[in-house]
Amino acid sequence: MKELTGLYDPRVLDSAFACFDVYLQKSSAGQPVIRPYNLRELSVGQILAANVETTDGILVVSAGTELTTIVLHRLRNFAELNPIKEPICVQA
Repeated sequence: MKELTGLYDPRVLDSAFACFDVYLQKSSAGQPVIRPYNLRELSVGQILAANVETTDGILVVSAGTELTTIVLHRLRNFAELNPIKEPICVQA
């Protein structure tokens, strides 16, 4: 898919591939590398590359959100009641 230049948005491909454990190098456009993490591995200062949703598809935190202490605390508390889809994709 990446070889078909102009057919697919490279940012979408980078995000999709990262969520399926395919680690990509920085793109030629200087886009950040997207990496999958489990909820317990997330840390303050990371930026979400994709929405965080429950296993039922309910949006919990939007892509582009910077993880703060409060956001992580609320996300982990929420996950105790409603399972979160993992991995969670963040910019590396």
